[in-house]
Amino acid sequence: MPTPFLILLPLLAVPALAQEKVMDSTESPPQTEQSPQRKGLLPLRKHGGALDERAFLSGDWGGRRDQLTEAGIRYDVIWTQVLQNVASGGARQSSEYGGKLDIPINFDLDRMGILPGALFTFRTESKHGSSVNRDTRVLLAANDVHFFPLTDGEENLLLAITEFRYTQFLSKQLGLFLGKIITLGGDVNEFAGGRGDTQFLSHSFLASSVTALM
Repeated sequence: MPTPFLILLPLLAVPALAQEKVMDSTESPPQTEQSPQRKGLLPLRKHGGALDERAFLSGDWGGRRDQLTEAGIRYDVIWTQVLQNVASGGARQSSEYGGKLDIPINFDLDRMGILPGALFTFRTESKHGSSVNRDTRVLLAANDVHFFPLTDGEENLLLAITEFRYTQFLSKQLGLFLGKIITLGGDVNEFAGGRGDTQFLSHSFLASSVTALM
C-alpha cells in the first residue's frame, strides 16, 4: 500500500508552491537608493505667495526663481529710495531725493555639488539722485544708502563692483574668505544691523562711529 501515499504527496505540494509564487508576485518592487540632496550653505527660501504676503515684490518668476535657489543660485534686486528733509540747522534747509540699486548674487557651490563648504558672492551697486549728507553738517552720514559705495561724492554712480568674494568653510565653526568684501553688513543683529535699507538709515546706528571717524 505504499504507492498511493507516494502519489498523493506530490499532488499536495503543487498548490503550496503555486501559492508561494502568487505571494511573491504581490510584493512591491525593490526601490533604488537616491543620492541625498546637498544641504548647501545658504538656507532655501520661497519667493511666491500673495502680493501682500510675499517677501519679494517680483515673486518667484513663474517658479524659476525657486528653481535657481534650489540649484544653488540666489539672485536679488534691491532698489531703495529715500526722500529726506533738513528741517532746521545744518548748512541749509533742503529736501533731497536719491536711491540705490543693489544686486547681490550668491553661488552656493556646496549645493551645486561643485565644492563642499564653498560660496562665491558677487555684488554690484548703482546710485542716483542726491542726499542731505552734505547739508546736515554732521560728522557721520545721515543717509547711509546714498553714502556708499563711494563716499567722496554725491554724484550719480552708474556701476560699482563692491563685492567679489570666495568663502571656504573648513568646518562648521571655521571658514576662510578671500577677495573684495564689504564690512558694513557684517554685523547682523536685530537692532543696528542692515545696510541702511532695512533698519536704521543713519550711519551712527549701522557701524562703529570710532572706526568711521578714523
